[in-house]
Amino acid sequence: MIRRLAALAVLVLVLPAAFPAQGGQSAATQAMNGGKEHLRRDEYEMALKSFGRYAELKPDQSHPYDLRACTYLRMGNLDLALQDIAESQKIDSSEQTGYAAYWLKGVALLIQGDQQNANAALAAATRGSEVAARRYARAQQNADTIFGKDEAVDKSGEPYRQKLAELLLDEYVDYELFGEQKQ
Repeated sequence: MIRRLAALAVLVLVLPAAFPAQGGQSAATQAMNGGKEHLRRDEYEMALKSFGRYAELKPDQSHPYDLRACTYLRMGNLDLALQDIAESQKIDSSEQTGYAAYWLKGVALLIQGDQQNANAALAAATRGSEVAARRYARAQQNADTIFGKDEAVDKSGEPYRQKLAELLLDEYVDYELFGEQKQ
């Protein structure tokens, strides 16, 4: 009888940890997925709340800060985006695994008009990821299509930079929401 009670007590203590609530997702995963759904719907304040919760639950990971920075960029808040990008890069500065922060930094710097540093950040992002390199090429190709491939088009001019930044941010969001499905 005592053995059965002990076994039952072990099950009561171990099973909840092994099988988290709500479809087996951890609270961090729920926060991340909820934020992505809000981002998909352009519900930026709700996305920020979810990504903030994700960052609270996973403060040692760069991904929550990347997602929140992306949301701030969508909202046009460069200062807060750059703060989260800096936090992400403190956690993971490697081009191989932290390329998202380099990508987002490049977008923010393009928006600010800092072409040289934007190019350096985007180069680091594309060195770190073949996917990022393909997506960068696609965004640049789309910008060229919109503005024409005419040599007279000033690719350092503000209209081109702003459009390229918008397309690069769209590529990041598409990748976060849809992964490699949307190529």
